[in-house]
Amino acid sequence: MVRGLWQHDQCFFIVHKPRGAEKYSILNGNHRFAAMDKFNKAVEADKRFKEFLLRLVLKALEQNGLPLVCGSKNDEDLYRPIMEMYFKHYPEVCTQLLKLPVSTIANLFEIRCSDIPLEQVDVAPDFWKHFLNAAKNNLNGALQLLPSLGEKSAADVIKLMKKLDVDLLAFMSERGPHDYITEEDAIEDLSDGKAVDKKSLLKYFTEIRIDHNKGRDKGTYDWVVIKAKLQSHIKQKALFPNAKFCNTISDASLHEMDLVISQNSTVCFFFGKNGYLLQKGSRYFIR
Repeated sequence: MVRGLWQHDQCFFIVHKPRGAEKYSILNGNHRFAAMDKFNKAVEADKRFKEFLLRLVLKALEQNGLPLVCGSKNDEDLYRPIMEMYFKHYPEVCTQLLKLPVSTIANLFEIRCSDIPLEQVDVAPDFWKHFLNAAKNNLNGALQLLPSLGEKSAADVIKLMKKLDVDLLAFMSERGPHDYITEEDAIEDLSDGKAVDKKSLLKYFTEIRIDHNKGRDKGTYDWVVIKAKLQSHIKQKALFPNAKFCNTISDASLHEMDLVISQNSTVCFFFGKNGYLLQKGSRYFIR
């Protein structure tokens, strides 16, 4: 049965219920029934084992003085055989879950899906891979979706996880300390107003490769240094690298060959006696 050589789900038994009895007696197939009963109990035990695997791993680490897995791939390769000494069929995703903050792991054991504890919800290891991918971008958002497993299928929750937006402040905090209160403040200050939204800023981060040494420098990023590097990159990439952005323009700051582009078509400019403004759409040419 374990190896699939016997199609037990297509097995029929000849049974009989004596008059006045509460249970049926098997007339033909007692040995097959005993084998099926043993198989089902083994499957149920394995299912319960998987439900509490993460808790059991933490207990094994504590009892044997083993540290939590570190970040490098080499450490993971060494860690897996150790876990397989304690647990049969140890899933790799469990190692990845152990790399989450200790407080987050504790939260996982507190989450309930309707009236069922999260650890008793039957989901495949692949679900947790999707959870970890979502947690990289938005840990709090991914955690908040887990209780919905009480009403939705794992596939539906995975779809919601894929739609999660990046938590910019958490993204930055993971890499290094900062003082930004809102995402808007971070976007405005880091890009000097050049990035129009969070997506643009993250694209700039990728272009200047802020994570090329993340494994080594995680938690120690200097956002002042990154800000200078980012603004230099934006200026070099700009179509007009010598363009200046300002909220107010004075007559003294303008020259004959300047090109002024305004987002406000009703704005008024005042120039000296020899200067005048030619408007064409939202563009203003100084003559």
